[in-house]
Amino acid sequence: MKCWAKTVSECCGIQSREHYLTKGLFSDKFLNVRNARFLTGDKVIPKNELTKKCLCKKHNELLAPYDNEAIKFGKALEYAGKLSLKRRKSVTIQPI
Repeated sequence: MKCWAKTVSECCGIQSREHYLTKGLFSDKFLNVRNARFLTGDKVIPKNELTKKCLCKKHNELLAPYDNEAIKFGKALEYAGKLSLKRRKSVTIQPI
């Protein structure tokens, strides 16, 4: 079994799939993946398939709170970007 966190604490012995990027960061069911080492060319892939067996179930579950925080952070960045664009469009420059 492969688990990159085995040096941190004991593994449970059950392999799980870990997403390369937290799937909650993406609202679409499919992602356009480019320049990935594991692909030849560009591909549209279901986000549920962007996983690798690199963690045991125990460590994957222990990392779940960090996934949730990453989702919150991603949504905050998205909101900030949209708000910035909205504000930029609403500002009128007065001629001097």
